[in-house]
Amino acid sequence: LTGASVDATGNNIGDLGDFVQQLQSGFGTFGGCAGSPAPADVVFIKSVGHVAARYAGIDVAGGVSIGPRLQVEGDVAVQSAVPAALPSSLLTSRSYYVVGRQLPNVPFWNGTLTVDWQSRDERTEALFNATFVSANNRNNLPAKTTYSLALQRNVTPNISLLALATNIFGTYAGDFVSARYAVPYVLADGRLQPALAAPQAPKRLFITAIYRNR
Repeated sequence: LTGASVDATGNNIGDLGDFVQQLQSGFGTFGGCAGSPAPADVVFIKSVGHVAARYAGIDVAGGVSIGPRLQVEGDVAVQSAVPAALPSSLLTSRSYYVVGRQLPNVPFWNGTLTVDWQSRDERTEALFNATFVSANNRNNLPAKTTYSLALQRNVTPNISLLALATNIFGTYAGDFVSARYAVPYVLADGRLQPALAAPQAPKRLFITAIYRNR
């Protein structure tokens, strides 16, 4: 697990004192930032093992046909991932991990909803999808729902047109990992530690023409 963090003070960092000093002195030059951070503002994160955790979950899926041309399918999953025992390195006040609390970046629930419609002449088909996930997700984003829509029309027996729109409402969209939209981590002592979030892909529209030589 990653998330056993200690601040760069006292004996917490061992032989890394020189590195911390270089980081402080270079903060305003190669970092391009004003001021200079104190050792307590510098946090080191390391990976550790020997964690005992309990995993449990349930996944429910189903579908229903509404008439001959409309079908609805859904899936909901609930998952619990809770540490039962932690090594001493994760029992610090700056740790992301707490016995009995959901592991970070493991959403408690997620699901999908899909609606498939076909025209009476069977030449047009539309597919709508909504994907939702709770907070504490791997992207560090708030709870989110993403929508997509696809439409296919068979113009002739040989030619089909396909339009696909993804993330049609631009939910938490962006191009780069940054602090924008990010949900901070709640540390063991209740303080919040800033995080970075991986945004969703911006909304896009794809149009494709398909020709089949029959």
